[in-house]
Amino acid sequence: LDAASKNQPTMWPDAVVRSARKIAGILVERTGSARYSVVGIGVNVWHGMTDFPQDLADTATSVALCTGNPISRARLLAEVLGVMERRIDAVRSGISLVDEWRRRSLVLGRLVCVERGDDRLIGRAAEIQPDGSLVVTVDGDSHVVGSGSVRFLGLTE
Repeated sequence: LDAASKNQPTMWPDAVVRSARKIAGILVERTGSARYSVVGIGVNVWHGMTDFPQDLADTATSVALCTGNPISRARLLAEVLGVMERRIDAVRSGISLVDEWRRRSLVLGRLVCVERGDDRLIGRAAEIQPDGSLVVTVDGDSHVVGSGSVRFLGLTE
């Protein structure tokens, strides 16, 4: 998993994508003190194409579909935790993961719609800031987005 994930593209802020389809999602919530965070990870492990709800059938995939083989969930969990431990150690030692995140990003330079509650922002994803915020430009104005759901408005923009 670690070797396979080294060049895995990501969607801001929380999706891991394989073959243009979401294979995993990550949610990080900071506590009030910001000293601790709670991390939730969802991985589509054994799903077949007909197992996804109709609204996700064109945008989701699974480990089983990508590899053609079933994988032990226990083994996958152990590998995910190992990768997380190495990444946490890197951050604790002062290494920023933002440059890697930018390099893997599928959204930078693309026309996107960012939705947060009832608010929608349509523009071009321009930058990921050091704190992880996404900068979206609309008619020359920059908007800093700290959270929300991002989707492409076209694959060729």
